[in-house]
Amino acid sequence: MSAQFLVFLVSVLLFWPWIVAAQPSEMVPHGDRGSTSAHVEVKPQLDANTQSAEEILPGLQVQPAQFWLEDSERPLSWEQASTQADWQLLNKELNEGYDQNRVWVRQDIWVTKPAHWILQIGYPLLDYVDIYFIHNGNVVKQVFTGDARPFYTRERQVNDYVVAFEPDAPGQWQLLIRAETEGTLLLPITWWQEDLYEADLLTQQMLYGGFYAVMLAMAIYNLFIYITIRERTYLFYVLSVITLVGIQLGYDGRGFVWFWPNMPHINSWYFPVAYSLYQIASLTFMDSFLKLRRDSRWLYRYFVGLRILAATNLIMVLFLPYKVITPIVVLTGITVVASGLLSGALLWFRGFVAARYFTLA
Repeated sequence: MSAQFLVFLVSVLLFWPWIVAAQPSEMVPHGDRGSTSAHVEVKPQLDANTQSAEEILPGLQVQPAQFWLEDSERPLSWEQASTQADWQLLNKELNEGYDQNRVWVRQDIWVTKPAHWILQIGYPLLDYVDIYFIHNGNVVKQVFTGDARPFYTRERQVNDYVVAFEPDAPGQWQLLIRAETEGTLLLPITWWQEDLYEADLLTQQMLYGGFYAVMLAMAIYNLFIYITIRERTYLFYVLSVITLVGIQLGYDGRGFVWFWPNMPHINSWYFPVAYSLYQIASLTFMDSFLKLRRDSRWLYRYFVGLRILAATNLIMVLFLPYKVITPIVVLTGITVVASGLLSGALLWFRGFVAARYFTLA
C-alpha cells in the first residue's frame, strides 16, 4: 500500500465524523441524534433571522424570528403559544444543545405577490416538528412530522423537514413551529424559492451520493485485499468504514429515508449504537495498524480498556435515556480520536514508520 493512499485512508477514517460535526449536527457534545448534513448557501434564500426578504425573495417579506422555550409543566396549544408565550427575538440560529427539550418559533410573514416558496428546517434529527401557517387567526395549513413519527408524515420525501408555502392572495401570515427532541435542540430555518431549493437538493444528493459511493468502493477494495492476503488490518479497516457510513446514514437522516421509514423507533437508539460500534471498530483497526500488542504493551492495554468502555456504552444504550447516553458516547469518541493521534505520535517518535503516516493523516 502506498504512503499517499495510506494517508488518505486513515484521514477519512479518523476525521470524517468530525468534519460532519462541524456542520449542524450530533457528533459534537451539544449535538443530537445521531448532531450532520451540509447546508449549501444558494441564493436567493432567506435565513430565519433576516430582517426583510423583498429583494431576495420577491413577493415575500419575513420578519425576524422569535422563540420561546416551552415549560414542560405548562405545554401550550398553538392558539396559546401565539398569544401568551413570552417571545424573545432570535438573533442567530437556534441551538439550545441538550439544555432544552421543547421550543416554539414564530415568524410574521407578509405576502405582497402570491408565489411558491419553500420552508426548510435543515436538521433531520428532531423528534417532533409541528408546523402551522396561520392567516386571519385560522390555521390554513399544518404539518406534524419528526423522526419519532413515520416517514410518510413528511410533506416531501426528503431527509430534512420541507414544507411548501403557497398563498393564493396577498396578506399577512404567521408561521408557528413547535420542535421537541431528546437530543440537540437545533432549529435552522431557511426560506427558498422553489426552483432554487430543487437545484440545491440536487446538489446535496450528488455530494452525498458521491460520499457513499467512495466509502463503498473503499470498503470493497480493502475487503478484496483482505481476501487476497489475509492481513487482518484490512478487515478491521473495512469494518471501520462500514460503521462510519452507518453513523452518517443516521445523522443526515438518509438511513430513515432509505432503510426504516416505517420504524421511527429505531431513531431513538440508532446514533449511540452506531457510534459505539464505530469506536470499537476504529480502535481495533488502530491497534492492529500500529502493532500495539508488539511494540507497546501499555498502549495495547489502554486501547483494550477503551474498547471495553465503548462496549459498555453500547450495552448501556438499553438502560439509559438517549439524552444521558449520547453525550457519554460522544465524549468517548473524542477520547478515541485523541488517543489514536497521541499514540501514533508516540510510536512515530520511537521510529515506527507506519505511525508517521498514521499521525500525519
